[in-house]
Amino acid sequence: MSGTHTRLVSSMNHLSKQFSQLLLISGLGWVLATPAQAVSLWHADTVWAGQGLCAASFTVDSGGQWVQDLIVDFTALDTQTNAPIKQGQLRAEHDFGRDSATRYAQLLWEDEYACYSHLQLQITRAYAVIEGEVFDLLSASSPHSLHIRDFRPYQIELLP
Repeated sequence: MSGTHTRLVSSMNHLSKQFSQLLLISGLGWVLATPAQAVSLWHADTVWAGQGLCAASFTVDSGGQWVQDLIVDFTALDTQTNAPIKQGQLRAEHDFGRDSATRYAQLLWEDEYACYSHLQLQITRAYAVIEGEVFDLLSASSPHSLHIRDFRPYQIELLP
């Protein structure tokens, strides 16, 4: 009976080891398959602000994460010449994303160049405190990233 008992314990140990390896591989696969969390940003609107200025409005989606101290630096380029014409910065005035009611934030850039029709923004730096930890949102190694959405407004028409 002791030989049978020894073989049974050995088999159980072998199965336990295989099961542990399977869990480790499955868990690693899940971690590798889980995408990084993204904070999304898009240009939502530009309006005339008076006195030669325009206000470009940007919307930020926290993705359901608590975001604080969001700072996005950019260079505005003239798309006709590809020349840089202005450095700028977008800042979230308040933290957001702590709950579904505060998931989104609005950022503003008020400048005479915001009125320019041939404009492209290149993000040069983006940092935020997410869930209490500071992240470089442009770093490829960061678990949190900045995602740019290509927003298209609705076409609106009036019917008589």
